Parts: sequence; structure tokens; C-alpha cells
Amino acid sequence: MDMGKLDMSVQGERAKTFLGQLHEKVGKTLLFQSAANQGLVDVMQANGRHYQTIVEIGTLYGVGAIVLSYFAENVISIDVRDWPERKNVYKWLPAAVKEKISCVRVEDNDSKARLLRAMNFDFAFVDAGHSELQVAIDWGLVQKCGDVLFHDYPQSGSGCPGVGLVVDAIKGGTVTISRPFAHWRAE
Repeated sequence: MDMGKLDMSVQGERAKTFLGQLHEKVGKTLLFQSAANQGLVDVMQANGRHYQTIVEIGTLYGVGAIVLSYFAENVISIDVRDWPERKNVYKWLPAAVKEKISCVRVEDNDSKARLLRAMNFDFAFVDAGHSELQVAIDWGLVQKCGDVLFHDYPQSGSGCPGVGLVVDAIKGGTVTISRPFAHWRAE
């Protein structure tokens, strides 16, 4: 069955099942820092949308991209670093998930900007550098899609202040806070 045709609750349950299996195979160390461990599946399920192309800024081990692939036809995960541990995670992916994900390493913000300006995407997930400057740069590059989810919005002494400063300064659209996530929509 085409995963794109399923409703979001089924997609979310499939993602959770796979994350459980992945946890058994690679251990919690590789999954610990991932947004997937902090409710990304639930946020995407509640979002209720299936996307054509999702851009993820910040790959780390690639677990976020795996979750996002259950809610999109394509996921392009962009990072300035190549994470060798990702190979240990991706070797367990089913072919139907693996073919949806492209991990792209860029040299710097300028090359990331050139890439994103040339791309069409309908959702972005920002979870890379967490300084105010870096989040602002990434926000400026992805807001054109009109639907952006930020990870590590500050909560009770944790999270990243830079994310909060950028999100709290957004003008226009609607921001929904569901810590540690903040979701902005242009509509």
C-alpha cells in the first residue's frame, strides 16, 4: 500500500513501530538526541498533513528524516556535517523509507542558501545550529514554504534560547507552541 495514501494516524503508528524496532537494533544512544525521541511523530500526526517534499535542516543521525518520511513523499535532509553514525541507522531502513530520503552535505550557509533557493518544498523542519544567528539564517531560508516546524523551543530551563528568540520574533502567520516544538504557518 502506498504510504502517501494512508491517514496520519496510521502513518504515525508505522513511524512509532519502526522507531521501536530501530531502538532495539542501534540502541538508545543514537536516538537519544533526536527530535523523534521528543514527540516528533505526535506533532506530525497532529499536524494532519501529508507533504510532497519536506526539507530538514540538521541531519545528525538521520532519525528525524526517517520520521518525516512517513509524512511526505520526499525528505531532503541538509547538514554541514556528515555523520558517520547515520550509516548504522540507515542500514536498517526498509527500502520504501530509504528511497524517500536524501541526505545532502553542504559546505556552509552560503551553499545551503544556494541549494534551498533552487528547491521547491512545502514543509521545513529546523533542527540544526541553535544559536540565535544560525536559527535566524535557517528561518530566512525556509520560510518561503509557509509551513515550518522548529525543534528545541525553550521549556523550563531546557531547550535552546536562540530558537525561542527567533520564533518569538516571527511576525505574521500563526505560531503554535508544543514544547519542545514551535510550528509556524503562513496562513
